[in-house]
Amino acid sequence: MRGRRLLALSLVIATATMFTGVLLGPHIPRSSTAHTGDPRIAGRLAELASDGAYHHLSVAVVTPEFTKFAGLGADERTSMEIGSITKTMTSLLLIQAEADDVLDIADPASMYLELGTQPFTLEELASHRSGLPRVESGIGAFLQGYVSQLRGSDPYTGGVDDLVSAARGSGLSGAGSVSYSNMGVAVLGQAIASARGLPYEQVLGQGIFEPLGMTDSFAPVSSSGLTDDAPRGYTSSGRPADPWTGNAHAPAGGVRSTATDMARYASALLTADPALRVDPATSLDPRFDDDDGGSIGLAWFMDERDGRTITWHNGATGGYRSMLVLDRAAGTAVYIAGDTANGPVEGIAHALLAEATRGDFR
Repeated sequence: MRGRRLLALSLVIATATMFTGVLLGPHIPRSSTAHTGDPRIAGRLAELASDGAYHHLSVAVVTPEFTKFAGLGADERTSMEIGSITKTMTSLLLIQAEADDVLDIADPASMYLELGTQPFTLEELASHRSGLPRVESGIGAFLQGYVSQLRGSDPYTGGVDDLVSAARGSGLSGAGSVSYSNMGVAVLGQAIASARGLPYEQVLGQGIFEPLGMTDSFAPVSSSGLTDDAPRGYTSSGRPADPWTGNAHAPAGGVRSTATDMARYASALLTADPALRVDPATSLDPRFDDDDGGSIGLAWFMDERDGRTITWHNGATGGYRSMLVLDRAAGTAVYIAGDTANGPVEGIAHALLAEATRGDFR
């Protein structure tokens, strides 16, 4: 009976969505023609983005010899939501906490949060093997997600108690196998914060942003953490999107950053910067096979492309798309972010990384 009600509700919602789309119509922003930064990279970026739904794009290219920036209508100081790339930072906080003897990655998360008898460990949360669903299940969560999509608002507004309650009551499916879960990494980040006795955003600042000099990066956590003029991206229908701050879900996707700061982050990962206090290889190295023929470490995914192992994570929020790709063997990386929800940046990132590794931008 519950399934029939959900199906009926889905049909009503689909009809309403179609009707709303006809009334409002799309207003997709056009790609900016204003090039910034390195002319060669900006020109190549414009070519790669010529047939997509893009508006503003910002890129950092990191190699052992140089770091260069480019953009379309944006530059290296433009703040954007990095979405799920945040998960890689949360996994780094995990290995820092283990190095400080604050926790062990094999610990059950229930040692740090009131999760009842849930058996998943911190490592399983970090590698998407906990069995938790991608997002909270149930009709309430479904409706909230739909309303958020329709209004362009932040779907992640619950506090830590709400998140823990949802995780505690959630059924587990496929535990031990890789199944991507925003809820899982949100729980992971809050468990780390609990073990530290500090809010997640403070752990993040002390562990990564401050040591690396990422002065323009932060996790606002709620709308009160943003200024009134905070940049906003565009939804898939072209309307301004409300900022996604994540609240308790901030560890899974709540960071705002710039290309300058993300270049610092990428460089620190590639060079095992002592400022991180741990070897990031602990997070970056593959640990388990996923279902797509690749591997996963702690949050990071690995694929073979043209005979090279590429380590990556992408991100998507209501108004932004992002991607960070690393060729660890070559010491190269590309970060890209754009302010449209339906402007895919993954292909652009991979293309620029291959060209940077080949030496095209010297």
